[in-house]
Amino acid sequence: MYYALQKDSPYDTGEHCFQFKATVRSISFCSAENAIYRIRMKADRVEVTWDEQKKKWLARIVIGEEVIRRYFSQAKNANQDQLKSTAAKTAIDEGYEVDPASIAVK
Repeated sequence: MYYALQKDSPYDTGEHCFQFKATVRSISFCSAENAIYRIRMKADRVEVTWDEQKKKWLARIVIGEEVIRRYFSQAKNANQDQLKSTAAKTAIDEGYEVDPASIAVK
């Protein structure tokens, strides 16, 4: 999920710093003058599990009470580093920032 803000928007708190409430958390950031600001919401955690029916890995991206489910192809015997990397890329593709420590492979 992206939010775009411009200088002198209603959310401009001065010195090109912004604060606003999103659906799951409050966000603050600063950036260069006259720029368009793009930010990502931070995912609370990502859970990766193997789906026997679909024969694919499932990344569950958890943001507050919201859960986004995305399947990705990776070998069933892939190591945890590969799975975590692919899960992080999946979250980023969906517009979410994720801390690698919050990715759990089950």
